[in-house]
Amino acid sequence: AAMIDAGVSRLSVGIQSMDDRDLEVLGRNARKGDNEKALALARRSGMDISADLIAGIPGQTEKGLDSSVRMLLDAGVDHVSLYDLSIEDGTALEKKKIKGELFLPNEDRSYVIRKAAERVLGDAGYSRYEVSNFCPPGKESLHNSAYWSMVSYVGLGSGAVSSLMLVEKAESSLVRELGRDDNTSTGTLACLRAEEGRDLDAYLADPDASISLTRIDKKDSAFELVMMGLRTRRGVDSLRFERRFGSDIYSFLAPVLEKWKDRFVPDREFLRLDDEGLDLLNPILLDVLKLF
Repeated sequence: AAMIDAGVSRLSVGIQSMDDRDLEVLGRNARKGDNEKALALARRSGMDISADLIAGIPGQTEKGLDSSVRMLLDAGVDHVSLYDLSIEDGTALEKKKIKGELFLPNEDRSYVIRKAAERVLGDAGYSRYEVSNFCPPGKESLHNSAYWSMVSYVGLGSGAVSSLMLVEKAESSLVRELGRDDNTSTGTLACLRAEEGRDLDAYLADPDASISLTRIDKKDSAFELVMMGLRTRRGVDSLRFERRFGSDIYSFLAPVLEKWKDRFVPDREFLRLDDEGLDLLNPILLDVLKLF
């Protein structure tokens, strides 16, 4: 009740799978029954519920992931995140992979399984509004949408990130700045990012001492705006890009737009990708990065 009174409207629950075998492979302590109890408790809060699932788990089947999706929908989850499994450095999964105890599935097979799960979500009225996020109309995450749009936002607590956009009207064009000698110019400061410490004990002992600040120049901020915007179905606001960076996004990205012309949706207001383009986001962004 206190959270609702304070304006909190959503609870996010880290489910990852509703299949006991998958959860064991991932090294999760929880099992299907624990996840069901967590979702029931979250639903009783009266807040919107967001839950995540992992695709590409070794041994995962199309039927298994479909079943996990349907269980979340039956539990009243309003917002589903469907992420591909990534093996992080230093994790137990990485150690198992190095030892030959864990074998990642074929990428093509994982893609088929994931797309089948996406169809289940689509049939239930959950639209893909971002690369990995699905919900009915009106249930989009407002906080996530803020940082995908690269507007200023605040995060609170250990590990949280905040960003303050310092430039909303360009004094010089991005093309001109990219043409400068990097040895003589660090570029115009465009964003200040603060990250709270991930060590919870250190954060609780002294929150101010655990914070780190990163200064982001115009070039990197422009790439971030394109990178984050293209993750979404809405895309990159072309007028805002021009206002912030003094360059027309369609002209600036012309080589990429030509190469991937079948994947971009014709739209002069927002630069955006179609569904297959979202699936090909990484190679598209590599081509974008070459222009910076």
